[in-house]
Amino acid sequence: MKNFNEAVLKVTVSKELAEAYKKAMESENERRWVENSVTTNGETIVKIKLVWGGCYANVDITESKEEGKADLILTLVSRTLPNLKETVGSYELDGMEIVNTSY
Repeated sequence: MKNFNEAVLKVTVSKELAEAYKKAMESENERRWVENSVTTNGETIVKIKLVWGGCYANVDITESKEEGKADLILTLVSRTLPNLKETVGSYELDGMEIVNTSY
């Protein structure tokens, strides 16, 4: 699709932990509210703002060829290539293998 960048990654994990990994990966790529404290002239103002890393994530869990294991297929989509590349690099450092990218 035009104007979107895509990446697919894969990792094998313990079958018992597959759902937890799925939830963790999808939720860390969601929007979240954070506190932003700014002090000016001795006065602190606390603003709460919405923060987002720039990637949409989906994780599919499939049976692994290894007994007691599951394969996680992580699909990432983003309009901003730098955000996607940074996210892919982070997951690579965690041990995920790149299956495919559109960049």
